[in-house]
Amino acid sequence: MPLILDNAVPVDLNDVDDLFGDAVGLSLQERSQSKLAVFDALGRVALVSFPISLNSPYLTRKWDADALDDVNAVAASYWLPLAHPNPQKPFVATYGPATRNGYQYHYEKSVVHAVAPSHPHLAKSALVCVTLNGSLKLFWSQNNNKLEETVIELESVLSADELVTHAAIGSDKKNLLVAVATSSRQLRLIKIEIEWAGPGSQTDKTSLPQNARLSPSLIETHLAATSWLQAVPGDAGNDASLAELSSLHLLPSVLESTGKSTAAPMIVTVRSRAHHAGSYQMAQTIIDRWEVLGEQQRNLHPAFEQLGSRRNDGPEEQGLYTRLRKLEPVILNRVVLLLQVTQHGRVLVLVMSDGTVEYRDRLSFEEIYQNEGTDRIMNLRQVGWAFSDEGLCQQVAFSPTQCSMIQLGEDGKFRWIKLHFPLGDIGNSHQDGFAQDWVNEIIRILKIQVDYSEELHHESLMRNTPLHSCLSIMNSLGFRGELQPRSFQGKLAMIEVNARNVVILITLASNTPSTGRENLSPLDDHGCGKWSVDLLSWLLDSLFGLMSDDEFTARLVSARFGEITPYLQEQNNVALHLLLSSCSRSFLLAMCRRISHLEALSTRAIEFYQRQSASGNQPRAPNSQLQQAYQRMQAITTSSPVKVHEFEKLLNALGSDIRATYSQCLPAMTKSGGNAPQGKQMDVVVKGRQIQYEMAMLNAASPPNFFLPVMKKLFGTYLPAFRNSVDPTSLFFADYEILGIQDDRTSLAAREAKGVYVDLFRRAVLKKGGQQQWRRCTRCASVMEDVSGTRPGFTFVLSQQRKCSCGGFWALLPKEKFVL
Repeated sequence: MPLILDNAVPVDLNDVDDLFGDAVGLSLQERSQSKLAVFDALGRVALVSFPISLNSPYLTRKWDADALDDVNAVAASYWLPLAHPNPQKPFVATYGPATRNGYQYHYEKSVVHAVAPSHPHLAKSALVCVTLNGSLKLFWSQNNNKLEETVIELESVLSADELVTHAAIGSDKKNLLVAVATSSRQLRLIKIEIEWAGPGSQTDKTSLPQNARLSPSLIETHLAATSWLQAVPGDAGNDASLAELSSLHLLPSVLESTGKSTAAPMIVTVRSRAHHAGSYQMAQTIIDRWEVLGEQQRNLHPAFEQLGSRRNDGPEEQGLYTRLRKLEPVILNRVVLLLQVTQHGRVLVLVMSDGTVEYRDRLSFEEIYQNEGTDRIMNLRQVGWAFSDEGLCQQVAFSPTQCSMIQLGEDGKFRWIKLHFPLGDIGNSHQDGFAQDWVNEIIRILKIQVDYSEELHHESLMRNTPLHSCLSIMNSLGFRGELQPRSFQGKLAMIEVNARNVVILITLASNTPSTGRENLSPLDDHGCGKWSVDLLSWLLDSLFGLMSDDEFTARLVSARFGEITPYLQEQNNVALHLLLSSCSRSFLLAMCRRISHLEALSTRAIEFYQRQSASGNQPRAPNSQLQQAYQRMQAITTSSPVKVHEFEKLLNALGSDIRATYSQCLPAMTKSGGNAPQGKQMDVVVKGRQIQYEMAMLNAASPPNFFLPVMKKLFGTYLPAFRNSVDPTSLFFADYEILGIQDDRTSLAAREAKGVYVDLFRRAVLKKGGQQQWRRCTRCASVMEDVSGTRPGFTFVLSQQRKCSCGGFWALLPKEKFVL
C-alpha cells in the first residue's frame, strides 16, 4: 500500500531496497508519524522508527528470524492508537460545519469518544497483524523498550479453502474487532480483548504503572459469521467477474450527528470489475455492507431449561448475542480503488480508477458535498476546490489532511495531485491578510488563551501547545526564502518561537537528572545564553532607533496613531509589538529569569572554586571543564551591554502600565455604549474585549488607541532612562549574526557572502564545508548539526529536542548539500 506524508522528503530508493529487499506492504502509525511497519510476501515484519529525521530510518525490529512461509503473509495490519493523555475525559472535540452568520462563521462543536484499546504506557503503540493462516500477531514494546511478540490462532486452517484472503481490524470501545474473509467465501467477525497485565487480569490499563512489566494475553471471541457472496436472483453479484473481493473494511461505531445515539460497527466489502477493450461489460463496483448488531438473547422454552438442568448445567445466562444484518448494496459504475474514513469515521472517501473522488456519509452511504455554497461548509469541495483530472490510475494514497494524493498511473509513474481552485485566482497564502485571518479563526474556534497580561508565572504559557501551533503557522507563512526578508508577522512569530525554545532548553538543562551531572554540567554549551542576551541587545537597539526616528515619534499623537503600525511594517521593525503583546512580553520575561538564574548560578560556582583554590582544601581534583563552563556563562552575562535584571524591570514596569490601562479604559468604553452590562456580565464583556486586543497584537495588528499614553511613557520615560545606563554605540555596532533576524539589504548580502547558517540547537554559527551532516526543518527551513550526545547532560537536553522550535520534523541533508 502506498503512503503519503504531509511533510514529504526525498528518500534514496536504493537505500530502501538494501534495507528491506522485496517489501510489499507498509503500515504507518497515524498519530506521530514516527513508526513504520514493512511486510514482505512471506509475512516477515520489520519495524522502523524515525526518532529524529523523517528520511533517516532506524530499524527497531529485523525480520531475519521470521519464518519463511507463504501462509504467514499479512492480510491486514493495524496500529493501536496512542493512549489518551486524560483517561478521565477521553474525548476529542471537533468543529464543523461552519455556518455563515453575516461576515463571520459559527463552528458547530461536537465531541468524539476516544475510547479504544491502546498500549498502557503513554506515547507507545503496538502493531496488530492478521495472517493468511488465521493467526493474529501483536508486536508490542516492553517497559525496557524491548520489542516482543504475542501470537494466537483465530482460525484453524486445515485446507486451502480455509485460508484468510482478506482481513480488516478496527477498535470498538475497549476491544478490537477483526473481520476475516476466507477462500470459501465465509465472512467472520471476531472480538479480541487484550489483557496487558496477563491472563485473567481485570486491571484497567489506566491503573497500570508506567514502569509496569507487561505480559499481554489475547482473548478471542467469535461473534458472527455469514457469506460475503450471497446470491440473489437478478443481482449483479451473480456475475463471475464480480465473485472476488477487492478489499475488506471494518468501520467502527460512531456517534451520530445528533449526538443522541451511536451507529453500530459495519463490515464493508468491495467487489470491482474493470472494463476491458472489446468487452461489452462496463466497469462496476458493488459495495456490500453488514451492520454489527448486538441483540438480547431470546429466552428458551422451559422444557429446554429442564433438559439443561438434568446435565447439571446452570440456567443459561441471559445476555447479548451478535448478528450481522445485511444492508442494501451500493452499486457504482466505476472501479473503486480506495475507501478511507475521515472526520473521525463520519465520512467516507472513495477514489475511483479514473481519478475522481467522492465523499459519502458513513451512515447512509449517500454522496455528500456535491453542492457548492458558502452558507454551510464542511469540506473544501463545497467552496470550489477540486482535484485536477490526471487520467486513469492503478493505486492511490491520500495525505493525512486529504488536500493532496499520490497516484500510480497506467504508465507506472507516480503523480502528485493537489487541490486547486479552478474558479479563479484567490491570491496566495503568503499574503499577510490571509495569515492573520487564518490565525484569528483558529484562536476563536479553539478558544486559545492569548492574554497573559495578568499572568505572573509562565508555566501555562510554555505548555500552551495550541498557541505554539498558531505561532508556527505565522512563522511558516512569513518565510519567503533564506535571503529574503520575512513578513512583519512572520518575523514576530519567529522571535517568539525561538525565545520559547531557548527557555525550554535552559529549563531542561537546569533540571537534568542527577545521573547526567556526574561528569559534566549540561550548561557547558553557552549558545542559548549568548542568543538570549543578544536578542535583548538587538531589541533595545531597535527601540532606541525608533526613539530617535522623527518620522516615528511624529506619529505618537492621537491624530496619526493609525499610521504607527503601517510605518513599522514598512520598516519591518517588530520591537514595539514584542513589548506590547502580553504573549511575547511573557516569553521575554521568562527568558530574562532563566538567564538571571544562570548568571547567579555561575557566580556562586566561580566563587566556590575560588574559595577552594585559596584555602587549598580540595578533596578531589577540580573539574576544569566544569569551571570553564561556568566561566563562559558568566563572561556572556557580564560582558553584555544590557543587564538582564534591568531589562526585566523594564518589562515589569511596562506590563504594570498596560494592566492599569486595561482596567481604566475598558470598563469606561463598555459603559459608554447603550445597554451597558451590569455586575459580573460587565467583567465578562471587559475580559472579552481585552482578549480581542491581545489577539490583534499577537497577530501583528495595530494596538488599541488607548495604548498611546503607554507608548509615550515607554519612549519618553523608560527608554531614555535605560539609555543612560548603557552604551548605545556598543548596541549599534554589536554583531547579531546568531539571531538571524536582521533582514535589511546589507545584512542579507553579508549573510549570503559569508555562507553562514545558525545552529538552532547550539545557537552557534555554522559554515559550509564541515564534516558533520546537517538537519533541516521541513516546515520553517531552520538548520542544525546532526549531532549525537557524548556528554551526559548534553545528551539529556538533546534527547528532548526531537523537533524544530516551530514544531516541524527534521530531515537529514546529504553531505555537502543544503537543500532537500
